[in-house]
Amino acid sequence: MSFPHTTDNGDLAAALADAIAGSNTTAGRVTRRPSGRRLAAADRRATAAQRVCADCGAQCQQGLAVHGQRPRCVACNHIALLVAEQIKLANVARC
Repeated sequence: MSFPHTTDNGDLAAALADAIAGSNTTAGRVTRRPSGRRLAAADRRATAAQRVCADCGAQCQQGLAVHGQRPRCVACNHIALLVAEQIKLANVARC
């Protein structure tokens, strides 16, 4: 798709609107509306796995680490492991 710089009367916005309206391709591909099957599959993917951290409430794109019953994001999991290690070291120092 090529965009003209101006129309006959010099209106750039109108020239761009005309160029976009006359085009049915995006990067060389014909655009089309999604089918019902594709919409249903996208809905299943969107609602199947809610990846919300139990500690901070972050909505993660990556999978969550599950220790016990609490799914945690990467940062909260790292903090929990550090706290557990500090508690273990404090108990060893007391003995």
